[in-house]
Amino acid sequence: MNVLAPVVHLTRRRAQELRSKGTHGLAGVHRRVPAGSVALTFDDGPHPSSTNAILDVLAGLSAVATFFCVGRNASRHPGIVHRAVAEGHAIGSHSRTHPPAEQTSIRLLNREYRDGKNLVSDVVGKEVSLFRPPYGYLRPASAAVIRRGRLRTWLWTVDP
Repeated sequence: MNVLAPVVHLTRRRAQELRSKGTHGLAGVHRRVPAGSVALTFDDGPHPSSTNAILDVLAGLSAVATFFCVGRNASRHPGIVHRAVAEGHAIGSHSRTHPPAEQTSIRLLNREYRDGKNLVSDVVGKEVSLFRPPYGYLRPASAAVIRRGRLRTWLWTVDP
């Protein structure tokens, strides 16, 4: 099943309705956590040295985080993803290859987002719906691709 099917032509009324939500509303962006909480997220991995070091620190603190994995990295290092899952961390997709979205055609972004989700889901062993667009970049067309793919989009409030 093609989870991120090509964007279809919308009626003028539906297009206006979606535009009125704004790009973040259209993509269903989440940023908030309960008061007094912090959501730790890490992007672009997994990488053997840095991700394992992060997992070691988190284990020492009894803390959990969300790892937004690039699909090809997850495929190259499935053991790290399995470790993260076994230690209680959430896993999301961060595209297949992490392209610069503002310079990438919608057709290619559609493929990147779909393939990234599929690769990460295959490694995890179940469907992954969390998603973070590369660089946090959204434009109306890419937001529509995200919405159509029923991805749960998370951005950040503080980027150290």
